[in-house]
Amino acid sequence: LILWQPFVARVNSTLNACASRGRRYVGIAGYRSNAEQDALYAIGRTTGKPGHIVTRVKGGQSRHQHYCAIDFALDADPLKLGLQPDFDDEHYRMLAEEAVRSGLEAGFYWSSEGRTGWRDPPHLEAPLKRWGITAALLERARAAQGRDGVIALLDALARW
Repeated sequence: LILWQPFVARVNSTLNACASRGRRYVGIAGYRSNAEQDALYAIGRTTGKPGHIVTRVKGGQSRHQHYCAIDFALDADPLKLGLQPDFDDEHYRMLAEEAVRSGLEAGFYWSSEGRTGWRDPPHLEAPLKRWGITAALLERARAAQGRDGVIALLDALARW
């Protein structure tokens, strides 16, 4: 599996709690390469990538590249074939509440946590800041040993 397993366990706990409250969220984006993250970063910023800005960080700075972040969608019409994404911010409050109970960080709360002007309700990640783990530290581990280096670092420093 790609994502860091202790993180996945917390995510599964979160999803089970949401399901018991009547909401089923679908994971739509876990690990991303630097190139994939850079392509998302370009949306809304370059002439070749029109649209609304969807991320605030470039490749190498996102928790998605460090195996401990995932984005979700709520299906607006589960009776229709395929995912009908509902990205109404308020519909992610339950996901955020349960994520925090599971020890995760929820993008739903970011604007109220000092991340001025940015909120990402469908996003969950491991609370790396709380543990003193920076993107630079993770990138050094990844440069030296790839995914295994990042996972070893997370295993050594995480304090759930």
